[in-house]
Amino acid sequence: MNKKLQISTVALLLAFSSAAYAEVEGHFERTLKVSGHVDLDVQSGSGDIAVHPGDSNSVVVQGHIKAGNSWFNSGGLSAEERVRRLEQNPPIDQNGNSIRIGHIQDEALRNVSISYDITVPKDTSVQSHTGSGDQRVREVNGPVRANTGSGNVTVSDIGAEVRANAGSGNLEIKNVQGRTYAETGSGNTVATGIAGGFDARAGSGDITFEQTASGSVHAETGSGNIHLRNVVGGVEAGAGSGDVEVQGKIASDWRIHTGSGEVQVKLPTDAKFNIDARSSSGNVEVHHPVTMQGALKRNHVEGTVNGGGTLLQVSTGSGTIRVD
Repeated sequence: MNKKLQISTVALLLAFSSAAYAEVEGHFERTLKVSGHVDLDVQSGSGDIAVHPGDSNSVVVQGHIKAGNSWFNSGGLSAEERVRRLEQNPPIDQNGNSIRIGHIQDEALRNVSISYDITVPKDTSVQSHTGSGDQRVREVNGPVRANTGSGNVTVSDIGAEVRANAGSGNLEIKNVQGRTYAETGSGNTVATGIAGGFDARAGSGDITFEQTASGSVHAETGSGNIHLRNVVGGVEAGAGSGDVEVQGKIASDWRIHTGSGEVQVKLPTDAKFNIDARSSSGNVEVHHPVTMQGALKRNHVEGTVNGGGTLLQVSTGSGTIRVD
């Protein structure tokens, strides 16, 4: 094959390839009439999901569709055909005040990306899922359950329990009137204004939490730092490697551990607790009056503060422990 023919062949293949994977976009919008509390269930294989409040008697669904041609389109439909079918018959099912969005049954229409922007009454509970994409849910009564395989999740101003999950991505949760559950494989978690308990797990990433009403707190990260503030309740906090900071009122037992890192605990001067704090290689500093049990050691303090009470148990493999 001569050089000119080779160049022409490559150019032709590139042209076919470009045409084969050309992206087609579309849009749909539907308004659904409702009355009373709404149960919303929305999912997308890939695409963003946004849920926010609007009129109390309707749910408005806007969908932005993207589809690409490929050599292996299921059902033999082109990208344009798939987009047009979804525009004409979007995946929206309504049964009274129960609304399901994005549950596509036709195999030929699944190889698409749909991003949803949904306006709902404030009195709505939300369950949302996307394989890859960001999620934003705000200002609904809840409860809310939002998860993504890959992407960030932002949830704010919710009137009941929240559960947020990301395989890889950050979680931002604020102003929740109920217990909050947060889990991410890799990413940071920031939860503030939480009026209730808190459960958080991260494979790798920081966990930051601020509480406004009492409830037990459980936070774990494989690699990352933990910051817990204004806690009123029991605490179980553990980091594989990272620093741990806990501040609040010790209403029930606090158990804090890190494999390698420093620990700082801040308590009111009149707090009453039993303390057992130890570091394998590091100092233990307690800035409260301690009635000691056993011999005084630089890396182990055990005793009572202000007559004793609930348990403060702190340990680190390597690092300083400071109790203020």
